[in-house]
Amino acid sequence: MTAKVRRPIELASLYDDLNTAGRDSRTSVLSFTIVKASDSTARALGIPEGVTVYAFERLRYVRNIPLALMRHQVPASIVTFTEKDLEKRGLHEILRSHGAAPRIISETIGARAATAAEARILKETRGAPLLTMERTAYDEHGRAVEHGLHLYRASLCTFEVTQTTS
Repeated sequence: MTAKVRRPIELASLYDDLNTAGRDSRTSVLSFTIVKASDSTARALGIPEGVTVYAFERLRYVRNIPLALMRHQVPASIVTFTEKDLEKRGLHEILRSHGAAPRIISETIGARAATAAEARILKETRGAPLLTMERTAYDEHGRAVEHGLHLYRASLCTFEVTQTTS
């Protein structure tokens, strides 16, 4: 069994966190499409419904063990990338390379039980606890550059929060 991945809650991606920690990780792209933004995607990204977005789903592994299932939407007007790019580079790295570096992230963290399909993908049992994260990242101009829904295996991941007072 691999040691738990500790995710600090800060302006970083899982890809960045794993690389910084020197963890042996890889990404598998499960789906990759370019679509018109649905009503819910448009609301999350603050864009008009029907605007073109990348919609993709990735599975992040640590030591060849599935750790996180991540679904994202990214406005196609701010960045151009391929499925292969997502296998080799982190999303935030891609965004930074296109001048759309995330500067503010709004996250909601929760937990729930894995569905049968999620359990199969994550190699967990149906009903296993999953940590959830919904996040929207904004660039320095306040423009939403990505919206994501992430599921983490609670058996392999924890979130850490450090707070300071003024």
